[in-house]
Amino acid sequence: MELDPLLAQEIIKSIDALAVCDTEGRYIYVNQGWVEWLGIRPEDVLGKYVRDVVKDSKIDVVLRSKQPVVGEILITSKDKPDTEETTIVNYYPIFRDGKFVAAIGFIIVKSTNLALSLKQRLSHFDKEVKLLKGELHRLQGSRYNIDNIIGDSPPVRKMKKQIYQAARSNSTVLIDGETGTGKELVAHAIHNASQRNAASFIKINCAAIPADLLEAELFGYEGGAFTGAIRSGRQGKFEMADKGSLFLDEINQLPLALQPKLLRVLQEREVDRIGGRASLQVDVRVITATNVALDKLVEEQKFRSDLFYRLNVMSITVPPLRERKEDLPQLIIELINRLNRQLGVDVKGVTPEVLKMFSGYDWPGNVRELQNVLERAMNIAWRGTLELKHFDWFTKNRRIPVPAVANDSSANSSLKEIKNASEKAALDDALRSCGNNKTHAARKLKISRTMIYKKMRHFGMVCK
Repeated sequence: MELDPLLAQEIIKSIDALAVCDTEGRYIYVNQGWVEWLGIRPEDVLGKYVRDVVKDSKIDVVLRSKQPVVGEILITSKDKPDTEETTIVNYYPIFRDGKFVAAIGFIIVKSTNLALSLKQRLSHFDKEVKLLKGELHRLQGSRYNIDNIIGDSPPVRKMKKQIYQAARSNSTVLIDGETGTGKELVAHAIHNASQRNAASFIKINCAAIPADLLEAELFGYEGGAFTGAIRSGRQGKFEMADKGSLFLDEINQLPLALQPKLLRVLQEREVDRIGGRASLQVDVRVITATNVALDKLVEEQKFRSDLFYRLNVMSITVPPLRERKEDLPQLIIELINRLNRQLGVDVKGVTPEVLKMFSGYDWPGNVRELQNVLERAMNIAWRGTLELKHFDWFTKNRRIPVPAVANDSSANSSLKEIKNASEKAALDDALRSCGNNKTHAARKLKISRTMIYKKMRHFGMVCK
């Protein structure tokens, strides 16, 4: 059935304002509503370029892309004062037998008040959607996004880039980093930046659950599967995370006996409940974290190589705090603001002397250690600015970094050599922090002043 030409004309007339241009962008038709809208006679515009008549028109975009532009807000002004008008316009390409022949633009909301009212309502809906998304993330278990990762140092910028790369994929991700660096925060950020962010984010710490219970936690069980099992059975974490993400923290602690079962879930995308008869399909994005190099565990036959390769499709390393000390000022401000809310105190910041002291420390416990140090000092100060006097306990008891040779299990060093290296490093650190004062250094190391000199001679250090 074809549209009656007379009916088509009536429809065109009823549109608030409609204009048609050729493929070059010149007007070939305007209806009466368009004439009344702009106050220009048809004979004054036909044949002219649209952009010369309506400066902000998006018709050129349609001509170039041959794609529609919908809901564009256009502000026009007639040649009279105080006649500015806000309208909402749609632009569409016109095809005939598959060939692009023209473009049209027409107003869908001409009233200024109505247009602004619509804009305000959309803004209100946008705020409501953001609020509901935040509540959804809280209910689904994901609390953080990439904006919660503080810092702008090169290592952090590199890590954020890797997070965005991981978020656009469904591949497994292995996050490695030292204790206290924020691996769980990275896992949250990956989930929230992904297309799965409206679904559940389920987390489980493989080291926190006894080995004999971990299988039931991960894969679930049917009623009566074992003594003490709930009659109705129970979902495992994989089922709970369906369509979302499952974060397995400290994956290096996963028992060898469970590793083949995890590998099967990753390969087949299905789980078998304990005592179950049928496999259950799951759609889960798996993110894992480790504070131990898994490849070394593979070499020591403590971790399956096939599972390691399946988990290590995408890899993100969280940098330790000692490698991004330029982020310390930002981190300190963020942590103080957070702790002010938690503790109900009113601390403004730290003095330059405190910042200098922090910058000279290697933070073996990373951001978690920094937070604990600040929290204790804030409880002491309660308000104002944190000064060196609030950190007396820290300067006396801070951890002395162990030299690399003591941490390197592959180094061909004897126990005696490792012990000597550790003692020399501790002595160096004590003397440096005490301004080479032997008495103070001895007190800090809890040894006699005579022993200080003896150790210095033993290690060939200059006794001044």
